[in-house]
Amino acid sequence: YERGSHNTISPVVMSNEAWVDFVAGWISGGVSVLACQPVDTVLTRLQANTAEVRAGSTAGDVSKFSKLTSTDVAGTVALRPSNIFKGMISNFGVQSLWRGSSAMIGAVPIQNALLMSGYGAGKRWSDSSDE
Repeated sequence: YERGSHNTISPVVMSNEAWVDFVAGWISGGVSVLACQPVDTVLTRLQANTAEVRAGSTAGDVSKFSKLTSTDVAGTVALRPSNIFKGMISNFGVQSLWRGSSAMIGAVPIQNALLMSGYGAGKRWSDSSDE
């Protein structure tokens, strides 16, 4: 090991490749939240409604769930993702699928941007040390 023979990350603010990694991570994080939030919202409602039904609701107590579920022929609550999805859109509008996503839209793009930047910097450092 000779003094000065090891590679270090240069003190340059950020290279063009680093900016590309950062912006790509930011965009992919935002798109992933917008694309996956409806599924997460429906599954969260499904879990919440399932917990309420298990806590002691009877077939006659369907009124609590009527906006988000449907009932089958026997009068029991039909908790299916498709029923919750349709119920949310018909009763609360399409925008209800993204309700509560503002925190995720604020956090996930930053997380993805830092992850992609770190990965790209590590890969570039690794590639430069191979030379």
